[in-house]
Amino acid sequence: MTIYRWASACLLSMTCAATAAEFKTIEADLLASNRLFCMTGYDHKPIGVAWESVKYSRYQPQSDGDRIFSDTVSRRFLEEENKTAFYNGAKYRVLGKPASACYDYSAARIQRMAGYLKV
Repeated sequence: MTIYRWASACLLSMTCAATAAEFKTIEADLLASNRLFCMTGYDHKPIGVAWESVKYSRYQPQSDGDRIFSDTVSRRFLEEENKTAFYNGAKYRVLGKPASACYDYSAARIQRMAGYLKV
């Protein structure tokens, strides 16, 4: 199964089961976290630096006691996306691309997934 099919199945199941607000939260998390992971890779920092930054906001219980990303499917999807962003950031640095390539990458990932799913 390709990452695109797996990702679309994950997003599709999340969208069907989630409210529009929850989907927007996932979209916002992915946009911001991919930028962070990409820049971490670009700056040659350890991936753990980014994990620590994201872990608290992503997995801690919210005011209503729920964790937004508590199910394993969405958690695995977000973590795989972030790893890919990290390695792309490192690759951009080696290729001599500007740091802004990380911002472009993150926005393009959201647009590709939304277009693929016809969201």
